[in-house]
Amino acid sequence: MGHLPPVAYLQMDNCWRECKNKFVLSFLCILVEMRVFDKVKLGFLVVGHTHEDINQMFSCMARRLLKHDAVTLKELKQEITLSYTPEIEVVEVDSIFDIKTWMEPVQKDISGHIHHHQFKIE
Repeated sequence: MGHLPPVAYLQMDNCWRECKNKFVLSFLCILVEMRVFDKVKLGFLVVGHTHEDINQMFSCMARRLLKHDAVTLKELKQEITLSYTPEIEVVEVDSIFDIKTWMEPVQKDISGHIHHHQFKIE
């Protein structure tokens, strides 16, 4: 209805490279600090138990790419689109912000986070 809920609930894969890192935690802290959310509850799935819908989608992409060569970006987009039902909308991103530098003042104070599976940011 045009409004965000007061609490954001996130469940992520327990991978330190993509999800469980200072930059994700810093960004969530910034969202709370800017009052986008009053609270963020973040949970990480136990290793080996990440059977989520998105994993199925990536598995379908991988199987299709094993059978169909995609040597150009255009061909890759087409193969990804056709790899799953309903079709995946592929969008090419041509620029991004340097978020790591922007968050540097926040993320420098975050440490010891790799061992925990649940976070509450208020």
